[in-house]
Amino acid sequence: ENDLAWVNKSTGHVISVNATCSDHGDAPLEVLTTHLLFGFSERELKSQQLEAIDGREALRSKFSAKLDGVAAEIEVLVLKKNACVHDFSYISPEGHADSKRAAFDALIAGFAQEKSP
Repeated sequence: ENDLAWVNKSTGHVISVNATCSDHGDAPLEVLTTHLLFGFSERELKSQQLEAIDGREALRSKFSAKLDGVAAEIEVLVLKKNACVHDFSYISPEGHADSKRAAFDALIAGFAQEKSP
């Protein structure tokens, strides 16, 4: 159910992007972040910070968690812009987040929401 997703089957890394432009209400970034973690157990927040993405405030959060008993590292970034919620997710096997983080960061750095005609 992602708008875009990249899966490396050999390493277990996943990067996904979603946009929701209707029926999302006006929840705070923290609540939207929590929604992205449904299905994960033993969630532990490692860090959280606000940053500017495409001229808007975004919340970047890093977690450790388990999915079906398998340990993972999760990084998510959520922002609201022009009546849309955009979320970016990066999931990696425990202890391997740094190996593909540059690709995730590059995706976020290149994000720009186009205006409707």
